[in-house]
Amino acid sequence: MATVYKAYQASMDRYVALKVVSGQVMDDPNFLKRFSQEARLIAKLEHPHILPVHDFGEADGIPYMVMRFLEAARSLNDSNRGSCPCPKLTTFSRS
Repeated sequence: MATVYKAYQASMDRYVALKVVSGQVMDDPNFLKRFSQEARLIAKLEHPHILPVHDFGEADGIPYMVMRFLEAARSLNDSNRGSCPCPKLTTFSRS
């Protein structure tokens, strides 16, 4: 698993989302490989609903990913409790 923090990137004068691998999975080479693949894959994508990855690396042996921070972001738990902030979807069918 990983934890996401709000962090300040002084060199760019901006807040970012800092995703850090938690200690409980640090010894799992498969998890670390997937985390690395996730960072590289997301960095290649451009879509309005996907946060861009600004950086990926390791500090003091702890892998991390730096992404755009959204001030108005809501957690999945918050979204599940109330109305979804997503646009309403319409289903189309052929008759």
